[in-house]
Amino acid sequence: MRPLTTPPGRKQRNQHSCLGNGPFFLNDMHIWKENRRFVIQSLKDLGLGKTKIEAQIQDEINHFQEVLKSFNGQPIDLVVPLTSSMSNNISSLVFGKRYKYDDPERKLLDENLDELINLLGQTAFHVFFPWIRNLPFLPNWLGIEKGYKQFEGSKEIFRKKIEEHKKTLDKRNIRDLIDSYLVEMEVRQAKDANTTFEGKMPC
Repeated sequence: MRPLTTPPGRKQRNQHSCLGNGPFFLNDMHIWKENRRFVIQSLKDLGLGKTKIEAQIQDEINHFQEVLKSFNGQPIDLVVPLTSSMSNNISSLVFGKRYKYDDPERKLLDENLDELINLLGQTAFHVFFPWIRNLPFLPNWLGIEKGYKQFEGSKEIFRKKIEEHKKTLDKRNIRDLIDSYLVEMEVRQAKDANTTFEGKMPC
């Protein structure tokens, strides 16, 4: 597999392109479309929307029920265990594994996502008017820079997972979305040096 570098002639994307380099619907539209088609098909191949994913979901439900039982009928805030359960279903498809509810890595991913959603809800106008980021002190006041740090924290986890998958990849046994992407990337790069499947996340 070739080094993950930007192909010749392609514009290098800003590391914050998703959060502030321009309106999200105008940035790298072709990349988003191509990757979206691939992701949808890959998730279907992995069982999304089909009966073969039922066992995986049922297993997660069993773990969720065990958490509820541990409270012995006492009042409980369901937000935390429900969030953990739902994110585990996603993790199983993307990473090929589920996390324990108290796993630090899973907690970090959930916390970062929650922070980003809150941030975008409060400052969504900067997505449509990215030049606002150039106003002195405004990014810190709005919390935009904090959002970048949260975003980079999650991306670092994904980078680590991708490297782990490269070392254990078996093309005859696709375990999850990352495996599927790595195989597809190699195929497309062999056919087209300028493919958007270049080993980088769309953001």
